[in-house]
Amino acid sequence: MGFIRINNRKNFLLREIPELHPDSMNYVRFWREQKKRCIEGFWGMDDAKIEVDIIEQNVEKRVEESKSWRWMPPNLYFYVNFGTILHKPDGAPKTAPKQKIRPLLRDFEWEFFYNYMECRGFSGFIDDEEYCCLRELDQFYKDPDIDVNSLDPICFNKEGNLKQYTPCREYLRMVYTKPLGKPTYQNEAKNLFLLGARGGGKSYLNAVGVVDFEIIFDGARYYDEDSRQNPATVEVFVGAAIAAKSAEILSKSKIGMEHLPGAWGKGTADYRPAPFYKEMAGTLKSNNMTNPWRHEYEKKIANKWQKFGTGSKVLHGTYTAENPEAAAGTRPGVMVIEEVGLLANVLTVHASNEACQMTDGTVKFGTSVYIGTGGNVEKIQEAEIIFRDPEAYNFLGFDDEWENSGQIGWFVPAYYMDGNFKDKNGNTNIEAATKN
Repeated sequence: MGFIRINNRKNFLLREIPELHPDSMNYVRFWREQKKRCIEGFWGMDDAKIEVDIIEQNVEKRVEESKSWRWMPPNLYFYVNFGTILHKPDGAPKTAPKQKIRPLLRDFEWEFFYNYMECRGFSGFIDDEEYCCLRELDQFYKDPDIDVNSLDPICFNKEGNLKQYTPCREYLRMVYTKPLGKPTYQNEAKNLFLLGARGGGKSYLNAVGVVDFEIIFDGARYYDEDSRQNPATVEVFVGAAIAAKSAEILSKSKIGMEHLPGAWGKGTADYRPAPFYKEMAGTLKSNNMTNPWRHEYEKKIANKWQKFGTGSKVLHGTYTAENPEAAAGTRPGVMVIEEVGLLANVLTVHASNEACQMTDGTVKFGTSVYIGTGGNVEKIQEAEIIFRDPEAYNFLGFDDEWENSGQIGWFVPAYYMDGNFKDKNGNTNIEAATKN
């Protein structure tokens, strides 16, 4: 299955973050809308003939012209519009230092977060009256003995008729004649095994688009009164066989948190931090279970210092031959395992990780993202076992288009990560990329 093609990248990117006084209604309206998009995703026009600045006031008068609406996953909207990465400018000398920039929006980023949404249990859109991606519905159509009354309500439209099943992977990438509302997440969670070349942005996608995202929004799926007034406390676990590898991802998470856009009055007495910024306590050092990096701060009330914050935290562990269960005892909704190809005992590690993300030993609620580099995975037999039989280990399976061996983990060729073969909308020119 090839990568999607985007017709109009501009419609999914904020042209700028406006400078609005924190006490103004414009500030409140703008940031509420941005938070909603970061949590629920964003419906944008992917029509090559229409270019719209989504900050403009008159957008609603122009949107009726489009018949190509695309849903942008919440993590992706946050990542490309509010994330920060270090990047060496195109054409700069090899020894030039990297600069802080907003992340790139390319077909690779779209594909990563569409796959990630599938892993997080995406099952359709609330306003779609025809189709649903719930796997139970697929089973119902295949097995006539299943009681229709046992199906989840999202399988039925407003008239009480059963919707048609469509695979999540195809459904997420489609364009529609109108926005279909909020996403639903009724499928059981899955894992993602990403194998690709170095330098393509895999670490930043996870450091900022997964780790920071989960902590900043406390795992919220909807922007409503409950998520605003009663934010959840979430756990994220980041690990590797070599502490320096996972520490590198977390250093990128720290940069992302510390350089969120939108701060007001920097260097003045009126300074306000970026609206999405969270004050963090603790450490990001390996094996930080007793003092994790967490959302916690102190405020003096009635002459007494009191602790506040959601407590959402990032745990950092190192897997060793003696300690393959570094995550044991945790309950992370998301786990990121860096350089999995260097993890010799990955089968034991994975079994322990899965136990951390199961409810009653039967329902998987959490997602693990395993990141690998091709050459390393081939050296470590256990990592290759999982990669070549993903569904047996609760990973998404993808057709092996290179060796026709059946289902494998997600392999991304180097040319999909190379900016030299992207057009103005971030699409890869496959012919040019594979010419030599």
